[in-house]
Amino acid sequence: DGHEHRYSSPRQATGAGIAYVTEDRKRDGLFANLDIVANTSAAALALFERGGLRRPGLERQRSADLLARLKLVAKSLDMPVAQLSGGNQQKVVFARALLRRPRLLLCDEPTRGVDVGAKAEIHGLLRELARSGVALIVISSEIDELLGLCHRILVMRDQAIVADLADHEADEVAILLAASGGVVDPTKGAAGGPQLST
Repeated sequence: DGHEHRYSSPRQATGAGIAYVTEDRKRDGLFANLDIVANTSAAALALFERGGLRRPGLERQRSADLLARLKLVAKSLDMPVAQLSGGNQQKVVFARALLRRPRLLLCDEPTRGVDVGAKAEIHGLLRELARSGVALIVISSEIDELLGLCHRILVMRDQAIVADLADHEADEVAILLAASGGVVDPTKGAAGGPQLST
């Protein structure tokens, strides 16, 4: 909303409406032996309690509604999340982030390890979220993904931002030049051919 914010803990950031989708769902994003509902609701348990008691019916219904919206394919919501395909596991990770209704969603490699169909569905979800007013930051090593989703692309090299490209300036050449140490002349634009200088 036009203001700079600094957060001292993940709890403070999530309380401000920030959610994160990790790049490594198996290591950091899923509780492999827990069922789908438990994985979906893990970051929002406070929404499903009253007087300190868990309300499993509400937890299951809210999770099921969101997973249906994400077109999850599963025999049962009671099955361990580890038994799902990579694309469906990623949908569960997204569902956990979305259950808290974030204002800002950070997506780190959002389609890594998913098939073409799941990738298209995830891209559609991200566009839908953006249209609904959710701010998105997408971190990706796939240039086509960035070009297809982003209004603005920041290129990083050696832990520093080396290029800031609007969508009409960005193309594969401009991004690769910046990432490899070249300098992009944004006045030329993508159509005019990025200029490399050393």
